[in-house]
Amino acid sequence: MEIIKVLLFAKLKILAAVLFDRSKKNVLRNLSMIFFLGTLLIASYLFFHNLIFRYVVTIEDIGFLLIDRLVTIGFLIFFFMLIVSSFVISFASLFRSRETEYLFSAPVSVSELFTSKFFDIVILSSWAILIMALSILY
Repeated sequence: MEIIKVLLFAKLKILAAVLFDRSKKNVLRNLSMIFFLGTLLIASYLFFHNLIFRYVVTIEDIGFLLIDRLVTIGFLIFFFMLIVSSFVISFASLFRSRETEYLFSAPVSVSELFTSKFFDIVILSSWAILIMALSILY
């Protein structure tokens, strides 16, 4: 269990070093990523709220029932996207990574290695889905 904490702490240190690096290239990359994610969030909110939900509410008897069905189908689509994303990332992380070869040669048990990779896969596959789902919730 100790090796999982060490690996997780090392990955968080690397992430913090990348995010808070003050070179021009990295600042520009981080600002462009923030701009892209903000634009994606605002555009998806405007699309769902202004175009779809406002139109559906104007339908006389079934407007609110249809909105409930659309939100349910939207979350079902996000769930399937999350499953496919998890499969792709787990294949790349578990079988195609040079880091895995190194960790198998290190004195780490298989369960600790799998747990560490599991946390990586969960974080990598779910961050974009969570951002896109926020636009439906608001």
